[in-house]
Amino acid sequence: VLMLFIVPILAAILFPAFARAREKAVQTACMSHERQICLAISLYGADNEEVMPPAVRWPQQVSQYVVNSENYLCPADKRTDKQSAGGVATSFTMNEAVGGMALGTVKTPDTLVMLFDGTQLAGGRGAAEFRHSRGLNVGYADGHVGWLSESDFGEAAMSPGEAEPQTSPAGNGAERSGAGG
Repeated sequence: VLMLFIVPILAAILFPAFARAREKAVQTACMSHERQICLAISLYGADNEEVMPPAVRWPQQVSQYVVNSENYLCPADKRTDKQSAGGVATSFTMNEAVGGMALGTVKTPDTLVMLFDGTQLAGGRGAAEFRHSRGLNVGYADGHVGWLSESDFGEAAMSPGEAEPQTSPAGNGAERSGAGG
C-alpha cells in the first residue's frame, strides 16, 4: 500500500528532471553539429583566399567539408520545410553580414556571430529560432559555439563593426565549446 503512494511522488519528481536532461542532450548535439559546420566554413575560407562562402549558398558551398549531412540539422528542429540550397537542407542560418567577407577583416572573431539556429539560409536577428531553453546556439567567426538567451542574442555582434571584446560578468549562463574544448 505504501508503494502506491511513493511511486507517483517519485514519478512527479523525476520526470521533469529527465525532460531537462533530454533537452540538454539535444542542445549539446546541436552545438556539436553547429561546431562541425563552423569548421567546414573555416576550411572553405582557407581554400578560397580567406573569404567566407556567400550567405545564400553556404550549405552547398561547404558541403565538400561536411562528412555527415546530419550535421546540417538541429535535432530540436521539428520543421518539415527546412531551408535548403543546392539540395542541402539545414536548420542553421548564416549571418548575412558575414557572407563573402574576408576573414582577415574581422577584428574580434570571438564575438562576431557567423551562424545560428534559424529559419532562413541567410539573415539577421529576425531569422533566429530559439529552440533550446528559450535560447539558441550560435557559431562565432573564430569557430567556437555557445548558447545565448533570446535577450543576449539581441545584443550579439552581427556585423564586424559591432564586434568588440566581450566583458560579460562571470556566471551569465553562456556556454562555450570550440577548438580549445
